[in-house]
Formats: sequence, C-alpha cells, structure tokens
Amino acid sequence: MNKSISTSAAPRYFARLKKIAVYTAVLGGAYFLFDWYNAIPSCASGPVRESIEFSAWHALRAMDENVVPALPKMLKTEQIGHASARRERGCVATVRAGEELLSYAYIVSPRDGRKVKFEVTEAHHLLVAARFGNLDRDGDFGNKAEPIGRDNVQRALRAALDAPNLFTTGSSISQVEPLGACRAVGGGQRYACNVMLQLGNLPRNGARASFGILQAEFTFERTSGREGEQPQWHAAGDTYGRYLRAVHEARKTALPVQPAPASVSG
Repeated sequence: MNKSISTSAAPRYFARLKKIAVYTAVLGGAYFLFDWYNAIPSCASGPVRESIEFSAWHALRAMDENVVPALPKMLKTEQIGHASARRERGCVATVRAGEELLSYAYIVSPRDGRKVKFEVTEAHHLLVAARFGNLDRDGDFGNKAEPIGRDNVQRALRAALDAPNLFTTGSSISQVEPLGACRAVGGGQRYACNVMLQLGNLPRNGARASFGILQAEFTFERTSGREGEQPQWHAAGDTYGRYLRAVHEARKTALPVQPAPASVSG
C-alpha cells in the first residue's frame, strides 16, 4: 500500500521539481538581464571612448579656433576603481592627439534620464586617485569624513564657497573629496577636515597642469536650527579665506601631472 502511494506520488514530485527549476532559471535570467541593463559601462566601452575622444578634440579646438584638428584616438585605459555601491568608475585614459600623447582622468556614473543611462565627467587625476583608489569592502568610497559624513562636508562647503561674496560671484567648485576622517577641535561641536577641491574648469591643455585642484583644511561647526529641527553642519566663518589661500598656494606650486607614457603604441 505504501509502495503504491509512493509510486503514484513520484511523477507529481518530479513535475514540481521541474517547475521550480524552470522558475529559478527564469528568475535568474531576469536578474542577469536587469543587472546587465543596469550596469555602468566600462572605462573602455564604445560610448565612453567616443565621449573622451570628443572631449580631447574639443580641448584642442578651443586652443586654436582657426585649426580643425583630427579626431584624437584613445589608445589605452585603466580603471582606478569601481565603486559598485554607487555604480561609478574612476578611469584614466591615454589619448593620441596628433603627435602628442595626453592623459585624461574621468568618472563614469549613472545619469537620470530615459535615453542616456550614464555620463562621463572629466576629472583631475589626483581627485580620481583619491576617490577611487580608496574603496571599502562594500564597494563604497573609503574617504567618509567621519563623524561629519561626506554628504554633509560637500553640502556645507558648497554653501559657503558657491555663494556670491565681496570678491567673486562664486568659487565654481565642481568636485569635493574629503581626505579621510576629521579631527575634533572643539568638544565634538567643531571638526577640522582635510579636503580636496576641484575647480569648475580644468586646464584645457591636455590636463597637464596640476592647478585646478586644491587641498586645504576646513573647519565645520554643528549648530542647532529652529525648534524641532535636527542640528546641521556648517562651514566656519574663515572658510572663504582658507579657500583663497589654497588658490594662491596652488598657483605658486603647480607641478605638471605625470605625462602619458611614451611607450604606448596604437
């Protein structure tokens, strides 16, 4: 009796297993397709390559509007790091422009839009190295500006430096990168953070000059807002003065960025 029940149940058991296997395969395939569709292109993918080559062409064209240069060619790329938690890649490429080899650093990141799913942002070599050369085990940026936080440091500095003032209509800061944890200077209410800043417009000479990137220590204070609001971090009152001194020092001590290797062929 038990044997006949077991024998009759076997086809149903195997049919159920087959359905489970089919569902698993379908779900696995769907996840793979979603992950592939949602992935950020590699540093050397076709659209990224076209973007960098056009950027190099535009830079050469801006140097002499009377000359129409040939389209530069990307010869070699290197991924500095892949921040998988943020779906961003930090890259460096060697580009041949005429007889010159130029070195370009850039960030490939998501973009909100239906047609274009990513964007390529030209960045300074030093900033790309600082941000993507120090990732944590979760694939996030390692420079977290503890205990203030990356986002709070970026927000506070932009609010202080991009506001019009006596000297300028704004600092045109395009990138803000904390360089590690911050140190307490006032009983947990004030912290000093070492920060790298990239100016809005990089040098248009093949990115060979290091001016365009600043490094300085800024102080942040936590102040309470109106009743019921959470305390907010703000840049201290001497922030703009520190920024101007950093600009002055950067102009005096600018050094050439490491040139593209002459051994690259293509």
